[in-house]
Amino acid sequence: MKTLLFLFCLATVKISTIRAAPTTEAPGSGAVLTDDERAFAVDYHNQYRRTVATGQQAAENGNLPEAANMFQLEYDTDVEAAAQDWANNCTFGYQGYSGGQSVLLLEISSTSGINNTYFLQSAIDNWFDEVETFNVSSVSSYDGTSTMFTQIIWGNTYSVGCGVKQCSSFTNLDSTYDGAFLVVCNYQTAGNTEDQPIYTQGDTCSQCPANRLCDDSLCAINPDATTVLTTTAVPTTTEVAGSGAGLSEDERTFVVNYHNNYRRTVALGQQEGENGTLPQAANMYEFTYDTSLENLAQAWANNCTLGGGGYGAVGQNSVVYGFGGEPGINNTYVLQLSIDGWFSEVDSFNVSTVGNYQGQSSTFTQMIWATTYSVGCGVKQCATFTNLDSGWDNGFIIVCDYELVGNNQGMPIYIEGDACSQCPDDRICDNGLCAMNPNSTAQPGDDECEIGNRVVFGYLVKKKEWHFIYLNLRKPVAINMASRNDKQKLSEASESNMSAMPSVASGKSRPVLPLPCISYEKVAEPSSNLIVNEKARRRMAPRISKNMFDTLLSVGEPLRNRWLIKGLIGSGGYGQIFYAHDQRSKENVAIKAEPTRRRGKVVRRMILEQKVLVRLQGQPHAPVIFGSGCENEVNFIVMQLLSTNLGDLRKQCPLKRLSKPTAGRVMMQALAALRDLHNIGYIHRDIKPANVCFGITEQARQRLLLVDFGLVRRFRTVDGQLRPARERTGFRGTLRYVSIRVHKREEQGPSDDLMALYYSLLEMIKGELPWKDLQRQSHIKTAKEHLRNDEFIHISEGFGEALREFGKAIYSMEADDEPNYSLLQDLMKEFSGNVAMSDPYDWENDYLDVVNEENINRMLKLIF
Repeated sequence: MKTLLFLFCLATVKISTIRAAPTTEAPGSGAVLTDDERAFAVDYHNQYRRTVATGQQAAENGNLPEAANMFQLEYDTDVEAAAQDWANNCTFGYQGYSGGQSVLLLEISSTSGINNTYFLQSAIDNWFDEVETFNVSSVSSYDGTSTMFTQIIWGNTYSVGCGVKQCSSFTNLDSTYDGAFLVVCNYQTAGNTEDQPIYTQGDTCSQCPANRLCDDSLCAINPDATTVLTTTAVPTTTEVAGSGAGLSEDERTFVVNYHNNYRRTVALGQQEGENGTLPQAANMYEFTYDTSLENLAQAWANNCTLGGGGYGAVGQNSVVYGFGGEPGINNTYVLQLSIDGWFSEVDSFNVSTVGNYQGQSSTFTQMIWATTYSVGCGVKQCATFTNLDSGWDNGFIIVCDYELVGNNQGMPIYIEGDACSQCPDDRICDNGLCAMNPNSTAQPGDDECEIGNRVVFGYLVKKKEWHFIYLNLRKPVAINMASRNDKQKLSEASESNMSAMPSVASGKSRPVLPLPCISYEKVAEPSSNLIVNEKARRRMAPRISKNMFDTLLSVGEPLRNRWLIKGLIGSGGYGQIFYAHDQRSKENVAIKAEPTRRRGKVVRRMILEQKVLVRLQGQPHAPVIFGSGCENEVNFIVMQLLSTNLGDLRKQCPLKRLSKPTAGRVMMQALAALRDLHNIGYIHRDIKPANVCFGITEQARQRLLLVDFGLVRRFRTVDGQLRPARERTGFRGTLRYVSIRVHKREEQGPSDDLMALYYSLLEMIKGELPWKDLQRQSHIKTAKEHLRNDEFIHISEGFGEALREFGKAIYSMEADDEPNYSLLQDLMKEFSGNVAMSDPYDWENDYLDVVNEENINRMLKLIF
């Protein structure tokens, strides 16, 4: 038998002989292990760990000390699945798995009487044999040697899973090894963090965590404990730096206090910016720490991908640090570095933008966004990164998530004024910050009126009566009973302070009464984070079909053993979009799929789309992508699930058009989305309502997301220079919305995207375009030119001066002009009537259709 170990040549001394367990699979078939084989793998690992934990294991220069905290390993089939997947690739080397990993290649002359247990034992023995060259002084500070042995005995590694595969050939070895067996074992949590203790020295089991008990010298899971390290999302830990297991209570306290120290410096007017001192903040909240945000942040950090985490409902800052084995690295150290680094953007921050955020210094501004009220962070040391080169291997990624999300273009970062002078009623002043009042029953975030609580008039069809109805768009709640005095106040206020609400039944308007925040009590936690109201959810949800033929991906089958295809959302000329479930994250996602060839030619649309999406990750108006690849000659991108498109949302409104407040806010977000795209040097070339969606979750339902980047083109070179214009170009875009330059086959620029956006706006507010009934390109082109020449006054009639100025500004731009996005956004803000960005949009505000009678009656019983 020949043995090949990745990176190391080792002795093959065995410490014991284990009888092979029976199996129904041929050895190395690539199928998962049997229960007997799994039991052997975990027991054999634990046998070695006990030998070390009890101080009975000799090393190069003496016996290893006893272990005070060595966990008993559990077998994890999810960890096994990752190991088996890697083994089945028949690539000899390390995968870059998020946990620990050991790999062994075995070549034998005959498999007669041999099974998977034989290969597992051979592998574990070979890895453990590195103990013969291990220096016992390294127990207290790992020095990077004997990596497979140390992973086996790493103190707080808690689970293992293995795979075996016989490979007819290897992707990276010559034919000498054809037919050899590959053994892979993965571990959670990863060990081998340099300069950290391999385990805590001391009497055996003397430092087992509270949720573990001593079992034959190892710290085993206590079945009666309420928390278990392997299943608790955010345990209180004393883990080594970057283990990926979550922060300790001390680390959480540091994070929230360190953020609040910086926020106080700003709130009290003691912080310098680029051009002066930042004004005091009248309404800056004090942060609390949120372990659910930590869950999100840690999950993204464990992906070892630098970039936006895709949690559209929250803000996120992330950074990667590379360390050269410096001593004293711990989570608090890297967290402080990160927070300092993000806040240091203040040095280039223009203080005049406090009242009107312009997109600069985004990590700094997220930290000081006034109405952000909670934070949670994660740290992970990554063997490799999915999107960084090898120079960053073993670096630390630090991710902090924030709720509510800040950095909303055109909105104030905070209200200027004396510190604490505008704290909400349920908050009190604590050294310059608005802290939660301990005597208040409200929860962090409840005071965000612009996001949730409304009192509206609802119509009961059977009773033919209008009633006040308390609604909360943020989460499913029961409202506290309103007193008679409250009802009287509502009635009086409704006569003097009303705002219009469209009525589905009659097309007339009924009063809507925004209220200050009201206290409430939860009925139940939502089972998912989809939009709460069922009809609102159905309105915004993508249409899904399970009965279709000739789909590019197989419905009911998992893609890459991770994304279960549940149905087809839609099809287009180039591909299909599927509804799927991520079996790893337990979230629903969308998968866009296109064939790699079309009419015999290689299709590069999706390759280009992925490139642009990757560049846009972390921007607020780009959909988050979770993965991509090619399967059976089909390219695919996995991304966040979105609402139905803006065109369909408009058509579902009573008059099939949008109100000025809704259309104006849509345009403000769309302008920000185009600015982000143009800033990286690309133009979209197919702007239209069908390529604009919104988030599908309750928290992200008002966030506009630009989609379908298959027709993008770079208009600037990588060094920022304009590309030379071509003499004649092809027609790119959708006929109804393209600019006049496209009709003339001239080169497009950013202004052409804006022209298409302007035409989309006209359709949104008027219900149709002036050239709706025209068919020929030449006639449509003439109609667009006619609009430019003399119809701005006519087309804007009834919509105000802001719309007219918006159209003039866009029509006056040349292809290579740099758009003034701020001016255009200001015009749209004026056009919208300066309503709050978080006020309900038309498809949300249409309560006669959104709220069915059953829900209305249920809520009325709670209130009256």
